[in-house]
Amino acid sequence: MPALRKLLGLTGAALALHALVLGWLQAQWREPAALRPMVAPLFTRQIAATAPVAPPPTPAPVQRKKSRQKSPSAPVSKEKFAPEIKANDAPPEVTEPTLATVETPPTHDPPSPQADAAASVPPAPDAIAERDTPMAGPAPDPWPADTRLTYDLGGYYRGDLHGKASVQWQREDARYQVQVTLDFGLLLNMVMTSQGEVTDDGLQPLAYEEAVRGRRRTVRLDAHEITLANGQKLPRPAQVQDTASQFVELSWRFQTGRERLEEGHSVSLWMARPGGADLWTYRVIGRETLYLGRLGEVEAFHLQPLPLANPRGKITADIWFAPTLQYLPVRIRISLGDAQFVDMLVDRIEQR
Repeated sequence: MPALRKLLGLTGAALALHALVLGWLQAQWREPAALRPMVAPLFTRQIAATAPVAPPPTPAPVQRKKSRQKSPSAPVSKEKFAPEIKANDAPPEVTEPTLATVETPPTHDPPSPQADAAASVPPAPDAIAERDTPMAGPAPDPWPADTRLTYDLGGYYRGDLHGKASVQWQREDARYQVQVTLDFGLLLNMVMTSQGEVTDDGLQPLAYEEAVRGRRRTVRLDAHEITLANGQKLPRPAQVQDTASQFVELSWRFQTGRERLEEGHSVSLWMARPGGADLWTYRVIGRETLYLGRLGEVEAFHLQPLPLANPRGKITADIWFAPTLQYLPVRIRISLGDAQFVDMLVDRIEQR
């Protein structure tokens, strides 16, 4: 019996050690998480509709005036240099200074020949322009402050749908995160998260993740390629976005004037999703009046997606952007095909 107990003890110890080694190896081989958690911002105010801010005009190039030589045949006006003195006009009176107004001139050392030469050289035109032009302040940040849009969610999918949705944007220096949440209660909860960098040319996504009922699918975006959820790699198109980042990217393009928000204009962008990357084109249908509950009546531009060249499914999304609400997406209607849809209408907009 003692020998059996000793054997069982050694076997148990060996199994425990084996489990620890396997756990350590699994931790080492586990792929690092694509997303880096960001601290949730504190929203302190709600915004209301205001007059739309026009996109800044493109600055015109500075043109320097060329010096024009005087034409020898052109008549010279006497008034340009001095008034004409007629013979019968009295000469101007010269008032002798009194002792009270006479000041003793200060004494200075005689200027050196080098100083005389430097004083006789006129300043360069660039130096004059730099001296006379007032210093401009820092350019305003074209990106919005941390923002959360909360939507009333309705629609139809095997029955009427009711719930809440949100689009949340936040930024830490050059990093950003956009998170889209659809909450149907016990029926369905879906979270789409985009993270990446803010650049002068727009958002540059580095990771995108979809989480539905605990199942996660991730897209990684490197400098030159995209890695899909199944491990397939694709070349990275220029200025590619994802399902979540597109809402903030389009809002930024309209607000800065990089894209025209007017009827008939089309906007195209590559969009990466877990199953692939496609070129999406939205056409501006026109201006519509939306009733947004506590925000009242708001004018918004309706963007409708054109059919994809190689569709991967029936899902499409119409988006409405409101210039009086910082060009934010105030309505999103997701079509699921076969008369099934999800309609998101903004209820409130909060900012930090």
